[in-house]
Amino acid sequence: MGPELCGRGAVWGHNGTVNWWLVAAGGALGTLARHAVGQAVGYPGAPAWPWATFAVNLVGSLALGLLQGLVETRLAADAARPSQVFLARISAFAGVGMLGGFTTYSAFSVEVVALVQAGALAGAGAYAGISVVAGIACAALGLRCGRACPAPAPRKPGHVPGGRVAAPDRQVPAPDKRAPAPDKQGPAPSTRDPSPGAVPDAAGDPTPPRHAQEDSS
Repeated sequence: MGPELCGRGAVWGHNGTVNWWLVAAGGALGTLARHAVGQAVGYPGAPAWPWATFAVNLVGSLALGLLQGLVETRLAADAARPSQVFLARISAFAGVGMLGGFTTYSAFSVEVVALVQAGALAGAGAYAGISVVAGIACAALGLRCGRACPAPAPRKPGHVPGGRVAAPDRQVPAPDKRAPAPDKQGPAPSTRDPSPGAVPDAAGDPTPPRHAQEDSS
């Protein structure tokens, strides 16, 4: 498995405890699936061909290559942090856990030794050679198919993998700190024509001279 699937970021990275539980759950399901295949096909023992182990290893190689290719395509299309966490959890559950428990290299090795001890040297050589070559071919085919899948459309703002939409950040408008411009216009001038010698009062209205007031009285 590549670093995208089984590296430190997949199991020991963000929310590492959650990923440990995902690996455990996936491993339990993968082991049960391998046991079910063995019960269906049977374990005839040497010198018969071990079809159960042969089948699970080839299918697991194909599936793991496909998963690796899909993860690479998704990471290249969207390198945002939420997508990395989501893909790391999928890889921990399906790649490290389920497919890791489904395939078995130890059983393959023991079956090769059993064929040799049973005197089936040709069968042991064929089983070992075909398992390795066919497993690599299945992994390469899975990688090719996974990388050939079209990349998803770019994420919309606020979108989180899993179908959820993140709540938008509330932005409070900044208060307007600009002070109103002062009124530079003075008092309106009087429209009355001042009399000759009139002196304007405090309000700006012209006051007639004193001798004019006496004549009027």
